[in-house]
Parts: sequence; structure tokens; C-alpha cells
Amino acid sequence: MRVLLVEDTDGMRKIVGSMLIAMGFENIVTAANGRDALEHLETVNVDLLLTNWSMPVMNGLELVRTVRAQSRNKSLPIIMFTSRASRSDVVIAMEAGVDGYVAKPFAPAQLREQITNVLQRHSRRQIENVANALDPMRGVDQYPLLLIGERAIRPHDLARLENRGTLHFLDQTVAAVSRINGDADPRLVGVTVYDDSTELGRRLRSLGRRVKAMVLNARMPGALTLARLAAVNKAYDVSLFVTCGRREEIPDKVRQGLDRMSVTLLEHSHLDTDSMQQLVLEHALAPGGAKRPAQLPSPAEINRRLRTDILSSVTLPVMPNVFHDIAELARDPESDIQKWISVIEADPLSSAQVVRRAHSPVYGFRGEIEQAGKAVILLGKNTVKELVVSEAVQRAFQVIQQDEFSMEDFWLHSVCVALTARLFSLPLEPSQRSKEQRQDHELFGLSDAAVAAPERLQLPTRLPQDARVGPFTGGMMHDIGKVALVHSYPGLNQAVRAELERNDWNIPMCQAEEMIAGGANHTAVGGILAESWRLGDRITSVIETHHTPDTKDPLTSLIALADVVVGGFQPYPTDAPYPMLRLVRARDETVIDEAAMGFMESFMPQDLCKHLDMSATDLIELARHLGPSVSKRAQDLQKSLSGPAST
Repeated sequence: MRVLLVEDTDGMRKIVGSMLIAMGFENIVTAANGRDALEHLETVNVDLLLTNWSMPVMNGLELVRTVRAQSRNKSLPIIMFTSRASRSDVVIAMEAGVDGYVAKPFAPAQLREQITNVLQRHSRRQIENVANALDPMRGVDQYPLLLIGERAIRPHDLARLENRGTLHFLDQTVAAVSRINGDADPRLVGVTVYDDSTELGRRLRSLGRRVKAMVLNARMPGALTLARLAAVNKAYDVSLFVTCGRREEIPDKVRQGLDRMSVTLLEHSHLDTDSMQQLVLEHALAPGGAKRPAQLPSPAEINRRLRTDILSSVTLPVMPNVFHDIAELARDPESDIQKWISVIEADPLSSAQVVRRAHSPVYGFRGEIEQAGKAVILLGKNTVKELVVSEAVQRAFQVIQQDEFSMEDFWLHSVCVALTARLFSLPLEPSQRSKEQRQDHELFGLSDAAVAAPERLQLPTRLPQDARVGPFTGGMMHDIGKVALVHSYPGLNQAVRAELERNDWNIPMCQAEEMIAGGANHTAVGGILAESWRLGDRITSVIETHHTPDTKDPLTSLIALADVVVGGFQPYPTDAPYPMLRLVRARDETVIDEAAMGFMESFMPQDLCKHLDMSATDLIELARHLGPSVSKRAQDLQKSLSGPAST
């Protein structure tokens, strides 16, 4: 809180200044007369003016009258301290516009009491002004709206000392809007305030063309993310602003990104009634209005904006080199095993992990295995690739630290999809499997029922796979957009989860993302990351279209089915009670029959299931029979990546 102390004598300035410091005021600006004080008020915003009456050049009474004539300081709390203590002097000072009057000499307690009373009265007036000026948000109204996002908006919060700056800004904003409206009926423009970025986003989408400008405090949780998403999804001519104490408070990369997306930064010191009035006039009530787009932005335009925003505002995670090297070798089924060994040995972490994997009891290898080269030969290319790909995802995203985001949940879901997709792709006839494929199938340890379920659907025959692009990589990468979304838009993860909970988890996550983030869903953001990681067209297609696969794309179709099946035993998040999980766990077949149709429509890739003549019951049975084996193998892989290097 900034106090301007105006007193002509050095001694009295020091005495009153010491009193203010003892009261907890740290930001104290001093002036020797009224003229100096006015110069300060031209350059800085103050929250309280304390002035003496009798001073040279310009006395306190002249100062008060001049300040009250300024629109930006019309409501500034002013206290006068003076030796002039007659009743008539007090009346003159009050008529000039002072809010409090202290006669010299005075004790610290007297000054404290006067300051407390004045500030409390001032806050109550401001809070009442703000509450009375907020728009009633009636559905029948059509006049333009200004949306404000602030950390504190409730009366008991605004009354707190630390939120006085917020209250001052809101008071000046509603004063500007009231000045514009005058006696107009209906209003020319309305203003409303929220302290929740998710609710602000909903309002922005629901109100459409009525919202002409949105002003967000950078310190409000989710404000920067909302500003960026609003710029990406902007369908109407909405001006976007972010307020801050100083521009430097916002990281350079984010600031540059906001600028590229036409989001304007405003420093609090430059905001007053006049500037807010000008903002509203220019962006909400300009003659003739700003030009409207002829049509809503296309998906391609949304994607272009999204790409611009992410690449200019965020440093994307980087994939380790060992992943690219192994992926390149895996494209050639006949690649030299010695090249695989060289790549693995060049990466110490991968070397330790293949040795650790070779020690796993599930392989039954005898003797000590301490060299990565020997481990690579014993494990085979598929298992080595499995280790490298699954570990590379963990390594790339290890920097992600967002509340309510669990990297372990994400990884387990992804690796289960990868394993299930690989299992679906294995030839049905044992005689048709290669040595590695036979070993791979045996490692699942499937029950007779688990073997029979995929055989009945004939997936390897109906969705034949290209050996150069393994299903495991596609499954491991299909949801990387979810982590990229969390990384690129802080706070969005919590909002998406809240939307899922609000809908009792009866909608897919991609639909909740659409509700909160518009076109910035995990498939679109994942595509941007796939390009950055050079994953190639096939894997990028999996990432971007696994919820709506083309029936002519066997790899994406396979991953889409695996994703739905895994939702029945290892969803993301792990505690998410999606319909598929509830159906798999249900034991009453009547319940399954009743719920299946709703599940079919919301979660299953409709065109693909129709093409393959598959029902919800088919996928439920797959999840029931395969879940235990796939989960166990995922846990074995997890131990290989995190356990000790030797046994």
C-alpha cells in the first residue's frame, strides 16, 4: 500500500513517517508542498494521501481541491493533519474533500484510528460501488459486455488490506463504465467480474458476440492460460488484456507469445478511471464496431493459432537421442543386431535397463548378465524397443510438475495400450509367429479365455500391421498430447478434471477438453509435439485421430480399440470411474446391457466398430480377459525401468 505524505518541515515528515512505518506501511512517498505532491500523483498511484494544511507554494487545502477535481483521484482517501483545530476549519476541509481530520499535536494511536476509519469507510464505499455496478447478466440483454478476472472479488476478500489494489482497480473500472452509461436505459455497456478462470472461459463461450473485451489479472490462477486459450479459440472480435504490476513479472517467452497472439499487457500503474473508460470506448463501443469475421474460424485456423501460441510461449519437452536411433533401426526388420547394441551401449541409462530387464525371472535366463550387448541379444529387438520407447516417454516428461497430474498414471495407461495393441497384432496361429513373436506371446501368460477372446475377433487378420511401424510405439505415444497440454497450459488439467467430475465421468476426456479449452485438445497439441519429436506421419496420425480413426488406417484403428479396452482396467487417471471401467467390473449382465448403448455412443469409435462388426460387449469381454495379464506385464516393465541395475 503506497502512502503519499505531504509536509513542509523535515522534522514533522520524519515523525509522521516513523508513525506510519510502525503501523506497517512500508511504501511511503514524501513531498514538501502541494505542488510537489501533484507531480508525484501524475507518475504514481497512491492508496492514501496525508497532508498538512499550512505549507508554502501550494497549501494542503489547495492540494485537496485540485486532487478532487481530477477524475483519477476523485475517490482517493485523504486525511489532513493540522494545527488549525476550530470547527469552521474542519468544515472547510471537509467541504474541500478530506475524509479525515487530525489536529496537531496528535499521538500515534489517534493517527492510526483516523487512518483505519477512513480506509474502512472508503473500502465499504468501493465494495458497494462495485457490487451495484456489476451487470445482472439477464438473458434478454444484448448490449456489449466487459469481462474482468481478478483474484479477489467477494466483499470480505476485497476488504482485506492486501487486496486494496484489486478493489481500487475494480472501483475505477465500474466508475468508468458508469460514466459511459450515464442515464442510458438500457445500458450502453455492462461489466461483470469473476475470480475463477474456468467460469470466465465458460462465460466467454456462452455469451459469444456480447463480450467485447476481457481483462485478466496475471496473478489470478489460470489467467495466462485462459488468455492464451481465448486467443487460440477466438471466434468473435474480442479484445484480450492481461494486467500485471510490471511487464517483467511475466516470463519473456510467455510475454512474447502473448504479444504474437494479440493479447495486450497492461501495467497496474497505468490503469485508472480515464484509461479504463478509454479502453471500453475503443474496444466495446467504437463507432460502427470492429469488423466481424465472416465465419467462425476453421479447424485449420484454430490449429495454426494453437501452433503459434505453443511454439512461441512454451519450451516443449525433448525426446532422448536413443529413442530416435532405435526407432530408425526398428523400421528395418533386417537391421543388424550389432547396430542395436552400439546404440544401447552409447546411452548409459538404456544399457542399465536392458541388463536389468534380462535379469527378470520371466525370461528364465541362466547365469550372470552384466553386459548390455549380451542382454540385447537375449532379449531381442522387440523387447529392447519396448524398453527404450517406454523409458523415453518417462525421460522426456520428467520435467512436468503440475498439481493433480500423475506421470505414473499416464505412463501405466500408455504402456498398457502399447502392450494390448502389440498383443492384438500378433498372428493368431503359433506357426505363423516369428521366434520373437512367440517369446512375446508367452510373456503375457494368457489364460485360455484370454487367448480365445482376440482369436474370436480375428484382429490380426482384419487389421494387418506394417512391420516397420510397431503397434507398441503407437500405443505408447497415442496420448502424449495430454502431457503436452498439461505442460503448455498450466492449470488446465485441474479444470478438465473438474469438468469430468461435473459430468460424473460420463464423457470422454477429449470432450471435457473441448468444453474447457476448445480446439486446444490433447490430439491437436499432441500433433504439434509429434512434429517436434519427428515421430513421422504414421505415429502422428495415431496421436491426432485415435478417437476418430479412419477405417482404412490399420495402425490407428488398432490403437483406438486398444485404448478403449485398456479403459476397462487401467484408465487415465487411474481413479477415473469411466463407464468402461464400471461395465468391466459389473457382474450383473442386465446392468451391462442397459449401460452398453450409452457407452457405445460416447466412448467407442463408431465407424470402426461398425466396420469390424464389434459391439460394446466384445470390448468389455476383451478388457475382462486381457486386463490381468497386460497389467502384470506393465508392472514388470515398470520394475525394469525403476529397479536396481542387477540382482
